[in-house]
Amino acid sequence: MNRSITYYCEHPVTSSPRVTGSFTLALLVFLLLGANGVQAQQTTSLPFLTIGPDAFSLSTGEARTAVLNGAADIFTNPANLAMEKKSSVGASYTLWISDTQISHAAVNILKGNQAFAVGVLTNTVNHFEARQVAGPSQGTFSLKNFAMSAAYSRKIGPVSLGASALYIYQSFYQASAGGYAFSFGASANILPNRLRLSTALLNTGRMGKLNEQASRLPTSFNAGVWTRLIQFATPGYSEIPVSIAASADFTQPVNETNIDATGSESTAYKQQKNGFVTTGVNVTVAGLIDLRAGYRFLKSSAREVSFGLGLQTNGIHMDFAYIPFNTGYGNAYSVGLKYYF
Repeated sequence: MNRSITYYCEHPVTSSPRVTGSFTLALLVFLLLGANGVQAQQTTSLPFLTIGPDAFSLSTGEARTAVLNGAADIFTNPANLAMEKKSSVGASYTLWISDTQISHAAVNILKGNQAFAVGVLTNTVNHFEARQVAGPSQGTFSLKNFAMSAAYSRKIGPVSLGASALYIYQSFYQASAGGYAFSFGASANILPNRLRLSTALLNTGRMGKLNEQASRLPTSFNAGVWTRLIQFATPGYSEIPVSIAASADFTQPVNETNIDATGSESTAYKQQKNGFVTTGVNVTVAGLIDLRAGYRFLKSSAREVSFGLGLQTNGIHMDFAYIPFNTGYGNAYSVGLKYYF
């Protein structure tokens, strides 16, 4: 898909160019459908920070706050890093709609009751066409976002606390900006290997100005529950163990402090009116195969359901997610690989 942007030679994009219809449509699709249904009122809401970040999370409807997901916990709830039983390294690639690509890689190292993790998250939207007014294309460019994170987590009895710091960089044609964000989380094992409750405040911070305004960080408060519903073995000569686990999240988007065109700060933590619930289920068969599905209870959502498949052996976990969209702009796919050691 090609998009086009109109600009004047003497006033590049850093001076608020006029944007043509095809570019506007593509950018709105990315902003409004990629995030949690929260409309962006400034330059962008950096929705790549709210997607996934990996195939496992996407396949279970992103009901992830109380779910242990290896090194990917650094972007979903840093408190869960110390809850993990083993150290891990993971990577994933997601092909979102409108030729949007999201990549993730992270490593989590356990030291007793502590965990140290680092991770990166990248996002690219390609094939924007730069044009002069009523003239031919002047070439193409990409919208790029990058986040680097470091996290620390400590487990104290059945409770774990964690925090992470992110450096965020975004570039759009001739404009670029940097910023920072922090995330905080807490998790508690109510019943060992049976029930876990968790909360997390994600992506609170600020961005520098991109073009003439600062981008809004997609800050959210999240509360989640994970439970292993049932374990049984299939009847017959060869008994096959089956385990069914479920997770649910409540997500409340929050308006973070940001800087307007006059350089003054807007009201911090002004809450959005509508929170939403996501749910996921994971069925593990013979300790080798995972069948997953998720549902998002979000009004006017462009993606309500998701599905996934996982394979695991000798500490290696391979994941695949399929996310259908009801907008006509295609569907999303994600693949991931994790190794526990």
